[in-house]
Amino acid sequence: MWVGRLHDLGTLGGPNSIAIGINNKSRVVGWSQVSLVPGDFGIPNLHAAIWNGGKITDMGSFGGPISLALSVNNQDIAVGQSMLSSFFPHAFVWQGGVLTDLGTLPGIPPAALQESTTSG
Repeated sequence: MWVGRLHDLGTLGGPNSIAIGINNKSRVVGWSQVSLVPGDFGIPNLHAAIWNGGKITDMGSFGGPISLALSVNNQDIAVGQSMLSSFFPHAFVWQGGVLTDLGTLPGIPPAALQESTTSG
């Protein structure tokens, strides 16, 4: 079991990974940097990841530079968020190797949010 011991979970190719959640079957979720080189957006590409029995699996993304897995239940269903290429985050659920876009919460539309942050 995991208690009381440090484990190197590995990465998706980059130098860093972060474990953020674990279920009762010792499945761990979090995110990992995918390479040493910054991605298309000039920042490190971080992808949501799940670790199972010493193996890391890339959960993917919705085209933006960052996706983050935040929690996993005992049925191995994970949730988190992923940026679109427009940098707006969308919630996701990951189950059986499939990343499903849940969209955003209702409220301020992304265009209004962008205008308020650039108008100072």
